[in-house]
Amino acid sequence: VIGVTKALLTAAPKTPFETAEEVPDCWCFGFDGQAVVPPKEDFVPIGWNPKDLHVGDRVGLLITPQGEAKVFVNEQQVVSGVTGMPVGVPLFPVIDLLGNTVAVALIPGAEPPTLKGPTIPVAAPSLGVFIPEPRFTGFVPELTSRLVVVRENGLYAEHTDPQGKELWGVVFGNGPIDTFDHGSYFEVEVKMTHTKELDGLTLGVTTALPVSRPNPPYETAEEVPHAWSVGFNGQAALAHREAMVPVSWNPVDLKVGNRVGLLITAHGEAKVFVNGKLVLSEVYGVSVAGPLYPVVDLLGNTVAVKLVSGAKPPPAAAKTHTSAPPPRLTAEGNILRFDPALSSKLVKFTNGNAMAEHSDPTGQKLEGVCFSSKPVPKVPEGLYFEVRIEKTHSAELDGLVIGVTLELPPENVDPPFQTAEDVVDSWSFGYNGQMHLNGKRDMLPLVPAGWNPKDLRVGDL
Repeated sequence: VIGVTKALLTAAPKTPFETAEEVPDCWCFGFDGQAVVPPKEDFVPIGWNPKDLHVGDRVGLLITPQGEAKVFVNEQQVVSGVTGMPVGVPLFPVIDLLGNTVAVALIPGAEPPTLKGPTIPVAAPSLGVFIPEPRFTGFVPELTSRLVVVRENGLYAEHTDPQGKELWGVVFGNGPIDTFDHGSYFEVEVKMTHTKELDGLTLGVTTALPVSRPNPPYETAEEVPHAWSVGFNGQAALAHREAMVPVSWNPVDLKVGNRVGLLITAHGEAKVFVNGKLVLSEVYGVSVAGPLYPVVDLLGNTVAVKLVSGAKPPPAAAKTHTSAPPPRLTAEGNILRFDPALSSKLVKFTNGNAMAEHSDPTGQKLEGVCFSSKPVPKVPEGLYFEVRIEKTHSAELDGLVIGVTLELPPENVDPPFQTAEDVVDSWSFGYNGQMHLNGKRDMLPLVPAGWNPKDLRVGDL
């Protein structure tokens, strides 16, 4: 079994892993012709069975920049079409000496095959996984909910319920959406509508196309994992948030001929344009770590749409675009704000959720973890945010902890996080002069040593 994991262990687990299936945050291929592909709970058949490997065979795993996994045996491709692999984060190799394979040797400096020449075309048909195109040029008939038909070479998608009472109108694109100076953008034209509906066309993006086909089991775009979508009845569905979020645009009034576009900026902000006019902005938190695949939900009043080939962000996008990152997270910040729904109930938020204060006046209680649902802004040097100290306790042995996470927690997490160390997929710094690094079991001293946040004062940044 060959695979990768996002979380590197620093010591042997108390209960040893029996197989690679048990490794957390792990994507792995082999077993008896199957794969483990999070977030799917069950094994996925892959068409290649490693039981026939022989002494001297060379087995390689390639993760492409588009998040597709490919397995090679002696430079021949035996598995492909597994999309949705993590990109933009470190991946650590995993090997499971299972079944017929007793011993392996790592090949230093190995490079992937050229992908030219013959391959073994068994994996993709057995997997039932669509292999994406380099860019979005149309909708995929196999990647639609059960009440959608796709015609005109993938450009046209139509809901098949003439009464407009059924859901099951989700359709996916065949590749990642195009990227422009102002962000990643795609656009559709409304071709058919219903009247007297309470909701309407929903546009979104996902970091991973469905694993199963045909007819992925999604009633609405809200159910698509790793996705951000806007529309519905004036709401947005955001990855890692359980509840829908109200927004200021309702698509229920869209008419035939309207052109609706979705722009995802480099800072992870979603903006919607109708006929070139900005109708929605400041929907934050969209992942920009890798390719984004389009999601369209033919919901409510919208029966059919057609992809606008070659569409570019409208001129209004330039007026709302800035190359500078959003303001930093200070008490005066008007972009990044704390999200009470994701944060500890012992934290009080004021000043439009820009200021966070622990409600325990004694400073003895924990549970002071708070999050922003918007990504850390990009600056030329990397990613950066800062806070200003507004109140302090004296005679404490530890202090402020500041950090980042790859994944926001669900709302109202129970039990609550005691400290930032409990947050999954996170890196945090401060405490009593220590840091928590994702994958490390124990806290580590800050490098260089000597800084302890217990000495912070009011007004410090």
